[in-house]
Amino acid sequence: MQSKSYLVLKNGVPSQEESIPEHHVFTTIRVYMGKVLLWDWHEERLIHDTKVLGTSWVHSRIEIIKDVAQKLQMGALRITCTVDAWWIHAWETSINESKPLHTCWVEWEHLAPISACVKHGYRSFSRQLTKEKKVDVLLWKNTKEEVLEASFGNLFSIVDGCIYTPPAQGDILDGIGRRTVLHVAKKIGMDIKETPVFVRQGGWWMTSALRGLQRLDISTDDDCIVILREEIERFLLSSFVRNEYK
Repeated sequence: MQSKSYLVLKNGVPSQEESIPEHHVFTTIRVYMGKVLLWDWHEERLIHDTKVLGTSWVHSRIEIIKDVAQKLQMGALRITCTVDAWWIHAWETSINESKPLHTCWVEWEHLAPISACVKHGYRSFSRQLTKEKKVDVLLWKNTKEEVLEASFGNLFSIVDGCIYTPPAQGDILDGIGRRTVLHVAKKIGMDIKETPVFVRQGGWWMTSALRGLQRLDISTDDDCIVILREEIERFLLSSFVRNEYK
């Protein structure tokens, strides 16, 4: 994914302050032709996560978010909230899902006994470890070899037309990309099993708000995966056409 820094706002005004306190919640939003995709899901997540953090999401902020999005053609926004402030990081980006990602499995050690939606030093730790491992993305697992998530997305094992994914609870964040994949998969009749999955199962794919479905290991696209990827893009396009800001 090629990207460049574009704009930072703190509490709705341009800012040079990019550092974020350790305890925060965030959502990353895909921007297409100046409009945000799946805003209703993102706002639902922000309402829930800010409540966990001990604050609340203010709906009227959408006007500022819309204004920033209109400055982008193809890009992304990351909305970050702490107890007493909020940030918009906006950047232009092009997404190449066919480009292979270099990955490695890493055993997860809790940084703090805190909900998965409230990140505690997670982003800087992931960046540092990614650099040390010389990879694009980290794949987290626990001591039982059960799969958790990726450093910037959710993980799926797709085997024989069935999607296996860890339940979104505890350490697993129910990302917007994850919700999109499962929503579309159910719509087209694919089997889905939300259950603990072990690394050895293979057939690993990743998704995030900025990616549809990204292959992580050597496998072929069988018919169900081809259809799933096509339907995900169709679903995102329909979101762009509706583009309803409630």
